[in-house]
Amino acid sequence: MFRKIYNYYSNVILKGNVLPFYYQFLRSTFKLFGIFAKASLSQSSEDVIIEKILKDAKKNKGIFVDVGCNHPIDYNNTYLLYLRGKRGINIDGNGDLIKLYSTYRKNDTNLNYLISDKEEDVIFNLSNKDKISTIHFDEVDNANEKHFPAHLRTKMTTKTLNSVLEEHHIEGAGKIDLLCIDVENHDFEVISSIDLNKYQPYLVVIEILDLDINNPTSNKTYNLLHQNGYKLEHFVFSNGFFIRAQA
Repeated sequence: MFRKIYNYYSNVILKGNVLPFYYQFLRSTFKLFGIFAKASLSQSSEDVIIEKILKDAKKNKGIFVDVGCNHPIDYNNTYLLYLRGKRGINIDGNGDLIKLYSTYRKNDTNLNYLISDKEEDVIFNLSNKDKISTIHFDEVDNANEKHFPAHLRTKMTTKTLNSVLEEHHIEGAGKIDLLCIDVENHDFEVISSIDLNKYQPYLVVIEILDLDINNPTSNKTYNLLHQNGYKLEHFVFSNGFFIRAQA
């Protein structure tokens, strides 16, 4: 009961109602006074960087795909795009968060799925700190046990990103402007589950926790994207921004 009350206050009242108003107020104020700044709701202003990259490339017709989307507004990489009219597919294993998308992001496609490189039954360790939920038990072992209570564990069947895109009739290149992936140390499996040559998302923003910026080729995620025609243009906090070379 306490968790339900806390989640309602935190996710619905504070993040769902107060944050959108505050965000719109900041943007309106900046515009009114001619301040060249952006209000950001991402962890490290990733949403502002994403918006500029897509705007400069004139990418405004395709959709976004956000895997591990978490909250629809707070610490979100695509909410700024949503406010500007762009639409996409949001995917997360946390069903409570996906329900919030149905309230605050009604014009998106919102899916309670787990994505991996193969379809299999797994145990999803849902955390009471929603940003760290994971299918990896070593992540649970390394964290404070109270953040992953046993009663929140649930059995789910993973899907590949290819199968999800086919399910929702996303066909061929040029349909995806942005692919975001942040799934708590399962990011390589997710990016491995999409045919990059077929779908060719223009910008891929992916969490890479172990990238050595001075020796990027030692990282399997970097190598996979590089081999498929992507160049690492920015690295912010733990997120790599990869842009596909245009033919």
